[in-house]
Amino acid sequence: MATCPLCLHPNPVSTSVCTRCGKFRFPNPVDADDYDDIPASEMRTRIVAEIESELGADESARRTIRGPMTVPQSNPKSKSAIRSALSTVKATLISDSSDAYSVVPVDVTPPPLAPAPPRLVVIRGEKPNVEFPVYDGKNYIGRASDKPVDIDLTGQEPTDQVWSSRQHALVSLDRGTLLVEDLNSLNGTFVNRSRLHPGQKRILQSGDVVQIGTVQFRVEI
Repeated sequence: MATCPLCLHPNPVSTSVCTRCGKFRFPNPVDADDYDDIPASEMRTRIVAEIESELGADESARRTIRGPMTVPQSNPKSKSAIRSALSTVKATLISDSSDAYSVVPVDVTPPPLAPAPPRLVVIRGEKPNVEFPVYDGKNYIGRASDKPVDIDLTGQEPTDQVWSSRQHALVSLDRGTLLVEDLNSLNGTFVNRSRLHPGQKRILQSGDVVQIGTVQFRVEI
């Protein structure tokens, strides 16, 4: 059988064109009668020349073809021996030089980057310019030393002026909309200097200033 290097369909050895894809043209079948009166070494040379002519192989492929091909010595002039040599050549060419027939394009376009999450950037505090990303769902603001929070204000306020509550406020990201609400804190939550009532939800826009205790954040979306 002769295997097509493009679609891997097995074809009869006498086939000139792949019967499935019709794209790959096999070398012309070699007739044993053409080699009745020549020695095996010359028959090998003639087979190689015919394969090169049919495949149009470049110099690199020719070296590949010439190197491993052998003609069985038990009966070198038989048609089966010639076909065996021809199959060896095809298999070698396909395995070592397959890029000549089955080049698969590779998409090297990098995937689009995921959009960055909204951020609260400290503009007034003990550690300015610290950024806190806001993720989908609920993001609690407070002091992690007392209760679990997502945006930890520990160290952002002077030790003698800690005005933020343990769980002071809640920032939520819901389907692209950023909301803030006060969780009944002692000193309140402010957006652009306007105090929120406990439980009141306020939509945040890029550039808004949120104040929690003595810490101020700039919203970046």
